[in-house]
Amino acid sequence: MPTTPTLLRRLTSATLLAALAAEPASARASQQPEGLEAPAAAPMPEASADAAQQPEGPEAPAAVPMPEASADAALRQWTQQRRKLRIQLGLSAGFTAAFLLSGTLALAIPVSCPDDPLVDCEPYGRWIAAAVMFPAALVAAIPTAVYGVRLRRHNERRPVARMQLAPGGLAIRF
Repeated sequence: MPTTPTLLRRLTSATLLAALAAEPASARASQQPEGLEAPAAAPMPEASADAAQQPEGPEAPAAVPMPEASADAALRQWTQQRRKLRIQLGLSAGFTAAFLLSGTLALAIPVSCPDDPLVDCEPYGRWIAAAVMFPAALVAAIPTAVYGVRLRRHNERRPVARMQLAPGGLAIRF
């Protein structure tokens, strides 16, 4: 494979040749300094213009179509997306469970009031905590449902291998 400077040199020379071929002779003559005559511009046939753009020789790149994404790359991308969705679902489900559990515990744990008259045993704090935690659990359940549906749809679109005839034999495509 040719090195980068070789490719740049070829690209630059091909671009210059194409620009010179497209530029009219009158424009080139007006750019010449006084006293110098512009050489006669011979029209460039299409075959030679194509030859100027595509170098020949052992370093010439072959006209090979770009390969499709490999099966490994497609499966790797699908697995990364699945992992991301599972993490998102797990975090949102964890927050939902934590809010539900804390609200339930605030209401379910029995109150033990000491006989000390300085300790206030009113249950208002418990009711306030439950009133905050249950709506928070409801709000946290929304992304849990969204990520659950996304993960289910993503699992349904799992890449499936298909054997197809290809040049040189069979190919497994996803």
